[in-house]
Amino acid sequence: MDKIINSLKIHNSNIKHKKIMIIIGSLIILLSQYVNYYYYVLDKNKLYNSLRGQTYVIAILTLFFMINGYFLGKSEEKDKCEEVLSCITNGEIFNLTGKLLLGVIYSLIITSVLDILIIIIYMKMGNFLLFKEVISFIFQYHFIPILVGYLIGYIVGNNIKGNKGYLLIILLWFSLTPLNNELFRVLSNMFHTINVNYLKWLLTQGFINSEMEIYNSIIGINVSITIVVKNIVILLISLVVVYRKYINKKIIIPSISIVIIFICGYMYINSKSIEVDIFKIGHNMIL
Repeated sequence: MDKIINSLKIHNSNIKHKKIMIIIGSLIILLSQYVNYYYYVLDKNKLYNSLRGQTYVIAILTLFFMINGYFLGKSEEKDKCEEVLSCITNGEIFNLTGKLLLGVIYSLIITSVLDILIIIIYMKMGNFLLFKEVISFIFQYHFIPILVGYLIGYIVGNNIKGNKGYLLIILLWFSLTPLNNELFRVLSNMFHTINVNYLKWLLTQGFINSEMEIYNSIIGINVSITIVVKNIVILLISLVVVYRKYINKKIIIPSISIVIIFICGYMYINSKSIEVDIFKIGHNMIL
């Protein structure tokens, strides 16, 4: 147990000095509580909208944890934590355990602060029969996404050298979160007179079918073929960007050309049905 605690301290020391990240995390939590207060207290007690508004807060927290995990992965290279812990008996096991526990602890703390108001609201409503479902909801749609974000960030930081990891994290985050819908809504309001059909296709492949799935940042994404293809394309482009020095140009150029032709062709075929899908998304957002 002492070795695990020491491993936790070592890895935590690589994160906690990133004061700016702690400040950002605190601001995100305050924003979330305001979202809860606004929708529940000021918007006719619409708890549904309160939870829905947190979708985007959770998505931002997922990015926050990705970056924290990325810093941890990068800092290990500088601080040689792996070498220190590997000198201990079963050090690699304690090292991995410390990393996982650190992510779990941070995720639990953030989730607890984030969702305390939701739990209080349900308790005040006296709806104790739903308490189990609320806890399950928080675990699935808040705790799991930010923990997965932390692990993804660590894996990227530990394996990708240089600043290319930031680009990969952003692309992974964008492909995994529902913020593309919100981004479309903002852009569509900004560009009334511009035909953004192609942009619509790119930004609305994460639209949700069920009400519960709309809250989830990672595991609730619609797994239709269009979304799977979009995510695969993003990941392929990410890998090409990161590993372009090690890939033959004769392979890269034809591959990217095929991807571009496929995307343009698919967008053209589906351009007529896009308007209907957008209307459905907007209607569901308003409800």
